[in-house]
Amino acid sequence: MDTYFECGFFVDVGSNHGITARNKTNHLQYVGDQSKLWSGVCIDANPNIFGSLKKNRQSRDVTCINACIVSERKVGLPVEFLISDVTSLSSGIIYDGNEEDSPLRWNTEEKILKYCEDTNQEYKTVSLIGQSLCQILKNVGAPKEIHYLKLDIEGAEEDVISDFCFKEYKVYCIEIEQATEKTYNKLSEEGFVYVGGNSVDDWFVNKDHPSFSKYKELAFNAEGERF
Repeated sequence: MDTYFECGFFVDVGSNHGITARNKTNHLQYVGDQSKLWSGVCIDANPNIFGSLKKNRQSRDVTCINACIVSERKVGLPVEFLISDVTSLSSGIIYDGNEEDSPLRWNTEEKILKYCEDTNQEYKTVSLIGQSLCQILKNVGAPKEIHYLKLDIEGAEEDVISDFCFKEYKVYCIEIEQATEKTYNKLSEEGFVYVGGNSVDDWFVNKDHPSFSKYKELAFNAEGERF
């Protein structure tokens, strides 16, 4: 996704260890490039890989935080978090209800067991306390303008976006792993338009973006099996 910003503030939720192939191809390439003036926050919930994330991304301009981000209404509540493989690329919050249509990737025990069987992995979970993205932004002194927000948290994106503090922070570009119809509707209400994506991520741009005229609004279609 091209943000059309040469510098700015980014927020990356679901950073993994910070040097995955996807991080190299998206706008986080600027984080490790001292010739660019990007600063921001990398957040990941997995305690097993946070040390690697901090080693790879922590700097004077980048803060790394080990936190499980949830919607504001679930802050402070315990959540079960799946750690299912060596690279932790598929770790995420486990749905605690009975509905199979939850956007969470791990919304049924059947899916968890099948994934672990197919990949020859052990089924491991940790109990974490849900934290607020808005509060973290306040804690790190984030500017009121966020030029690039990435959410890659295995289906929990919809929940986090549903009550994010858009009135407190002006966000210009958002990249979301496989956005849902509800996420699209919420972002539309907040002044964003859908401008494209790939097989994994969907891209949204705020109509107040200084270079909004460079983007083309596209039809959004969330149909089809996601996981």
